[in-house]
Amino acid sequence: MLLDPDDEELLLIRNRAPSPIQLIGGARGDAHHGFARPLSNDEQYLFDFYFDYVIMYGYQACHHKEDATAFAAAMRTVWVPFAMTEPSLMAAIFHVACRNYASITDNTNTTKFTLQKLQYRQMCLNMAMEAIASEEIATDATISLALLMASESYFEGDVEAFCAHGRGIIKMVAGRGGLKSLGLYGFLRKLVGWSIYNPKNYIVLGPEEQD
Repeated sequence: MLLDPDDEELLLIRNRAPSPIQLIGGARGDAHHGFARPLSNDEQYLFDFYFDYVIMYGYQACHHKEDATAFAAAMRTVWVPFAMTEPSLMAAIFHVACRNYASITDNTNTTKFTLQKLQYRQMCLNMAMEAIASEEIATDATISLALLMASESYFEGDVEAFCAHGRGIIKMVAGRGGLKSLGLYGFLRKLVGWSIYNPKNYIVLGPEEQD
């Protein structure tokens, strides 16, 4: 789970990280296949930004126990290929990318992506409600979407929304039979355990934070 935006550790991370403009060259325009739907030019840019910058630098303040290299590798080889196949998770990735971009840049794209973030948030909310209404048992995609929405709420300072999403995740995980039932080769279990079942976040009194 991400730290407070004004936290000293996070500010240091931002200062150490290279500019996103230095890392994004648009060289992978045709390198990714298998998306759930075609991408606009802006979305291709946001995806590259997420893949190259956010995964490496946007999660360094998370409460994960992997080292940065192992965590980034799992995000790129397990999480991203899965998210690419789900329209709801694609929207969530673009929301995360927009927020990160707007928080560390001040150029002609900053305002545009700030507005697009709001659009992607509404898309995520709509798709989450549709999934919850149609699924008897929550899928990995729905739980992942709720987790991303919880994390974004926390980072933006909306603790009430974070806790609401967290309680929903706990209910969905319980309906699946517990954390061990989650997929993505155990990576989703780790992400949910680190973020939602962490007693520091005051959502659950137990079980203990999952390894």
